[in-house]
Amino acid sequence: MIKITRIERKKYSKGVWSLYSDEEHIADLHEDVLVQNGINIGKTLSKEDIDGLFKDEERAKAMDSALRQLSYRMKSEKELKDSLGRKGYSAELVEDVMSELKKRGYVDDQGFARMYAQSLLSSKKDGSRAVKMKLSQKGISREVTQSVVEELTSDEKEYEAALELAMKKLRGSYKNDEPDAIFRKLGGFLSRKGYSYEIVMKVLRKVTKKETD
Repeated sequence: MIKITRIERKKYSKGVWSLYSDEEHIADLHEDVLVQNGINIGKTLSKEDIDGLFKDEERAKAMDSALRQLSYRMKSEKELKDSLGRKGYSAELVEDVMSELKKRGYVDDQGFARMYAQSLLSSKKDGSRAVKMKLSQKGISREVTQSVVEELTSDEKEYEAALELAMKKLRGSYKNDEPDAIFRKLGGFLSRKGYSYEIVMKVLRKVTKKETD
């Protein structure tokens, strides 16, 4: 058995405390782990107790890492899982942390997908095909992806966005090109931006008419 004789705030580590038994360093623990386990000066700990503290501390570190990442930007469940896995946390611990984060409402793939898709549509002017691909890369399910894309897009909105991109190209790098070159370059560009064949052709017909009138 080990008796805790001293508890000191660890320098340069906010919210972390060092435990000692006489002059022997026992562990460095987050405040919430101390509180959760009722750790105070004079408390006696068995080896099993200390092993439990280390397990709780590992969970606290994983949770702290996840919350710190979420403070910078919203993330999908897959992004957070992959990040915690790369930091060396076990799959079982990662699942435990993710379950708690979802329970608290900090991880919400539906909300993340909506926010991310809206950014792609409004800022990058991506087509729905590109949005679906990028959401899939973030680990968003097909059902959530389809729901969000249907909510945020329509054929008319995509056409207007594609036409806006086309006109910007015509005023810039394509302004001196022949119609055939515009068809080739603009068609490829809009396709790579994730617009459907139907929308690309509709834009090209509009641009060609504008160019030849």
